[in-house]
Amino acid sequence: MADITFLRQYGRKSHKIIAVTSGKGGVGKTNVTANLALVMADEGMKTLVVDADLGLSNMDLVLGAIPEYTIRDVLFGGIPVEEAIAETRSGVDLLAASAGDEDLANLGRDGRHSFMELLESLREYYDIIFMDTGAGVHSNVTGVAGKADYIVLVTTPEPTALSSAYAMVKILHAQHDVAHMGIVVNMAASGREGLGAYNALIRLSERFLAFKPDYLGHIYQDPSVPKAVHSTYPLVRVFPRSAAARSINSIAAKLRVGGALLGRDSTGHYRSGVESWL
Repeated sequence: MADITFLRQYGRKSHKIIAVTSGKGGVGKTNVTANLALVMADEGMKTLVVDADLGLSNMDLVLGAIPEYTIRDVLFGGIPVEEAIAETRSGVDLLAASAGDEDLANLGRDGRHSFMELLESLREYYDIIFMDTGAGVHSNVTGVAGKADYIVLVTTPEPTALSSAYAMVKILHAQHDVAHMGIVVNMAASGREGLGAYNALIRLSERFLAFKPDYLGHIYQDPSVPKAVHSTYPLVRVFPRSAAARSINSIAAKLRVGGALLGRDSTGHYRSGVESWL
């Protein structure tokens, strides 16, 4: 169980909840989430990862955690959330979900509301909270992601991935009023390919939605990534100097200073930019 009682000394703070999502599976969303969270933690930020891939979760494997309780136990079993948050060997806290859980996979509107209330109750405890959502345009994905303060949408340069990413942008913006979103192009052969994929997506978004998400950057297609996955240790821990790890550090820096977070306040704690968006 993670020790979150330290927050009593800090008082209430306004911070960021960032949803990392994708239009389709297989684009590396979960690994992007885990590694971004670790980079933030390495910068001294108290970081929580929430496995919001409800029903098909595996963030515990990526972060090397063996949680005693999960989101299911909190929502349906009466377990206090602080007992369900697990410390990981990687330096971040984890609120895990349950793989193959039909109840979580089909929460419905009331269940999603309870889930987001749970996350809001944790906002004051952490400098930043990452939600790893499911993939695709299921209501449990868009309904949860749409309530975050900022959305990181992961895609690849492949046409099918870009098409699915545009569908996700359309639903989140048009149906959930999402105005703050950034694009990450994963598995890019080069910076030019990454930027080209982003531009192809943005041409559609600007033309049909009059909406332009941020470009957070690309992550190189890198043989270190599958090696890290097979090692069950996050990329930035086992291959910190790899091209992909450097890409992730660059994206994290943009989130800290450009989109999600605007630096430290006078007490030395990180503050969020959400107030300037309201």
